Amino acid sequence: MAESNNSSSDYISPETIKGVFLNIFSLFATFISFLFSSIKHYFLLIILFVIAGLLSAYAYYSFSPSYYKTEMIVQHNELTRKTYHGIIEGLNNLIASESYSKLATELKITENSARKIGLVEAVSINNEPLAKDTSTKKIQSFKINVLLSDNTIIDTLQLALVKYINSTPFLHNLKEGQKKIYSEQLSYIEKELERLDTLKEKYNRYLLTSKISATFYNNDFDPAGIYKQSIKLSNQKEAILEWFNHESEAISVIDGFKTPSSPQSEKLRDILLIGLLSGFLTGFFVALILSLKKLTK
Repeated sequence: MAESNNSSSDYISPETIKGVFLNIFSLFATFISFLFSSIKHYFLLIILFVIAGLLSAYAYYSFSPSYYKTEMIVQHNELTRKTYHGIIEGLNNLIASESYSKLATELKITENSARKIGLVEAVSINNEPLAKDTSTKKIQSFKINVLLSDNTIIDTLQLALVKYINSTPFLHNLKEGQKKIYSEQLSYIEKELERLDTLKEKYNRYLLTSKISATFYNNDFDPAGIYKQSIKLSNQKEAILEWFNHESEAISVIDGFKTPSSPQSEKLRDILLIGLLSGFLTGFFVALILSLKKLTK
């Protein structure tokens, strides 16, 4: 008998479920009605907030600075791309802290020019941040992006940035040491090539004046070896000259900054949309608060 009473008390009838859903729907309908009532009652107030949001957005657009945006593609021959990101980020930190005097000293430009730089950053070719780059490969390319308030300093800034990076103490000493080694190797190769050219000239003269068959070679002298050694040294010389042309600096420019004809700024449409939404939401919440106060009274 007790079990029958427990089972009957736990039983939920369809009418009970229906009543719960009707109550929930009624509360939701009441809440929606309250919202629309608040909007209707304080419609003019909401409109005022919307107008204020639009005016504020337009004022922000009008007074916000416009910048010339451009990029330079460079190739690095030493260190990693993440390291170059750190070097350039140091310059950007000076810009963010408005340390224009220090920035001008680092880049060896005028302070007036330094004040016109809004941003300097290093990114990958796909515009991905280099802060998390884990590649250890050399001879790769990356981009340096800048924002400027004056496009007349673009060429000056390009030269200053490349020279600044290449002149950092570690990279400068590293490259100077490599240049010294390659210069000595090049000098040795050129002397050897001159000596081999003299030997080839003397041997050719000997073949022309001698009655001995040109196909006979003494075991102590192989004329073919002269030409093989000459070709080998010529290839080494070409490789060294190629290094001086493309890898003698820590970074080299692949494609320099382009001078934009007009500055870039945020789109007016997007700014006005943000202002409209901000104004409406602010006015809406103020209307709700006023309605709730009125309701509680």
